[in-house]
Amino acid sequence: MNVDDIVNIHNDLNPRLWYDNNLRREVEYKLLQIAMAFIKFINIPNLNLVDVTISGSNASFNYNSKSDIDLHLVVDESDSCYDELKELFLAKKSLFNDQHNISIRGINVEVYVQEAGQPHVSNGIYSIIRDEWIKQPKPITDEPDTTNALHKFDFLQHEILEVIKSKDLSKLEKVKDSIKKMRQSGLAQNGEFGAENLAYKLIRNKGLLDKLYGSALQAQDEKLSI
Repeated sequence: MNVDDIVNIHNDLNPRLWYDNNLRREVEYKLLQIAMAFIKFINIPNLNLVDVTISGSNASFNYNSKSDIDLHLVVDESDSCYDELKELFLAKKSLFNDQHNISIRGINVEVYVQEAGQPHVSNGIYSIIRDEWIKQPKPITDEPDTTNALHKFDFLQHEILEVIKSKDLSKLEKVKDSIKKMRQSGLAQNGEFGAENLAYKLIRNKGLLDKLYGSALQAQDEKLSI
């Protein structure tokens, strides 16, 4: 597994999406359509939508051939019922992304629901609704932590393959949770080029996350069956 495949630094934003640091109009229009389709799919009256944004590699200078468009529906979480809605948002997000294979000029689109007050680590964040940068991306000068990323990748790969063999639902869920927390804490402490985020991208690109989540679902089905 080559870290260089996911660490491509460019001088310009992805030209398939951007022109002169502005989101192309046809791209913006389609992303709004996708956001509206997801809102309809969520089917929650009076959704407190604050913004629709894109972030991640395709709103920065480190995109590669496998980079998705991270489309975020930013919602106000001050509603007293928000804690109950979080689980529904997660379930709907997974179901929507699983059911649809949407791409913009050959780039896959992943839809998320994000809390307005949630810290979001990204070099660039663009508001589609306001048609402006919330956070203008800066040229990338940080050196990626490739050595530690490969060590973490080797460990995670071994852990995932072993827990899949076990078919133990509680262990599968524990590994899923630990990987999620690892990435979140790594992003907060070390940024996009920290070992944790790079290792996460490596296991995702190799299909190990899909295998882990699929095995957890299968184990749950077997537990519920007789």
